[in-house]
Amino acid sequence: MFKHAIHDMLIYTFCGFFFVKKRLIFFFLLLLLQLKLLLLLLLLLLLLQQLQQLLQQILQYYNNNYNNNYNFNNYNNNNNYYNNYYNNLFYNYYYYYYYYYNYYY
Repeated sequence: MFKHAIHDMLIYTFCGFFFVKKRLIFFFLLLLLQLKLLLLLLLLLLLLQQLQQLLQQILQYYNNNYNNNYNFNNYNNNNNYYNNYYNNLFYNYYYYYYYYYNYYY
């Protein structure tokens, strides 16, 4: 007797609601869209908050540890800080130039 009750109920609800109350369904769909956008906004705000926290931690670390240089007055200095830059530059360019123009297949 009640074989098609669920079927009829679904038809009377959804089809009738769609064909008679289109404005209401449009309103509810817009409401759902707004809720989705609000959720995305909340997720974005949480992401930005976490990013701000991370950056704050990093800045605190580097602000608290910027003056811990204990190797400043190193007079036993064997590193040539003044000429090595240009020497390395010249060496690299010379190397690549040589092996580009003297490559035998």
